[in-house]
Amino acid sequence: MRVIFSAWSKNLTDVSSNKKMTTTRRRFIRNFGAAAIAAASFSSTGSIFAQISKTEELFIVPPASASDALNGLTREHFLSFVNTFVEVRTGDDRRIQLQLIEVADLKRQANEKRFPGGESFSLLFQDSRKSRLPQDVYPMQHFALGEFSLLLVPTGIKGNRYEAIINRIDGSR
Repeated sequence: MRVIFSAWSKNLTDVSSNKKMTTTRRRFIRNFGAAAIAAASFSSTGSIFAQISKTEELFIVPPASASDALNGLTREHFLSFVNTFVEVRTGDDRRIQLQLIEVADLKRQANEKRFPGGESFSLLFQDSRKSRLPQDVYPMQHFALGEFSLLLVPTGIKGNRYEAIINRIDGSR
């Protein structure tokens, strides 16, 4: 059955039999929306409005990520290299220089209580070019920090700036 909506008649039509259905679009949307909300609220997998973890366990870190150089780099490593440049490779294999202009601590009291020993910080980069990079994961190279990849998000603040957030949870305690 293929159903279409006719703007002229404001009714749903079954194209396969060319019959008008008795349900209007408004009634269909209202009933379907109510049914979806009801189904989600009775779901045993979680909440419709937020993710819920049923255990206190952390997600398993994929073994392939253990060799990523970023795992060994802390906030202090990046602080030492504020105002230096990283080379970013784009999808079309261009190489762009971004300047690391700020490293900000993002510690939150709630995270510290639950997972002591973790760290959370942001890296802010400046691009002197007029064109903007889209949000994406980019391979980067720094003369001292080595090669790693970061998700860069345009911030929309003062020209071409990009932010990367690093969150590490130490679940071993």
